[in-house]
Amino acid sequence: MAALYGGRHEGAALVIGYAPSVHAEVAAARALRPGAVLLGVKYAAVLYQEIEHVWTQHLEQAADIRARANRAIFIHARRCGDQRRRIRRGRDADVDYVWPSLRWTAGGSGFAAALWARHGMGFEEVILCGCPLVPGGYADEIRSFKTMYGPSFVAPHALHRWRAVIMGFINDGRAAGITSMSGWTRSALGAPA
Repeated sequence: MAALYGGRHEGAALVIGYAPSVHAEVAAARALRPGAVLLGVKYAAVLYQEIEHVWTQHLEQAADIRARANRAIFIHARRCGDQRRRIRRGRDADVDYVWPSLRWTAGGSGFAAALWARHGMGFEEVILCGCPLVPGGYADEIRSFKTMYGPSFVAPHALHRWRAVIMGFINDGRAAGITSMSGWTRSALGAPA
């Protein structure tokens, strides 16, 4: 059964997605913040063995995320039993930690993971890597199994909606402390200094 996470963290975290540019972005971010902790967005634990904590908004993928990581990881989610996603009973058994205080997170999985790292885990600085929120595909390691929506990872209307939600978080101050290494998120949130 999922539990509430008890720890609070300091310093910087890199929130790792899986856009094709992810490896170059992680290398550049590590040069800027050598001691930063790596946190994963869903399947990112496939990319980096040191990712121990993963955020998902898709409980239906939790067992697959864990299986593809092929090692012990901790899966975090906003809540269990999200009926809007038609979660079958028992799927929450694959989630280690729930964050009911973060039910408000939104803006796509990558940005929601950044909000989790900042407002839930407590990191003062969060840098998105491989989360540009631009049309495109996945890193090679992910592309072999992750479904695309035509030529992109997401439908255009969803991308537009996520960007609007992120702008709301920027305007109300909840995106403070979150930057990005590339793409639209870098333009909107700024780059790490």
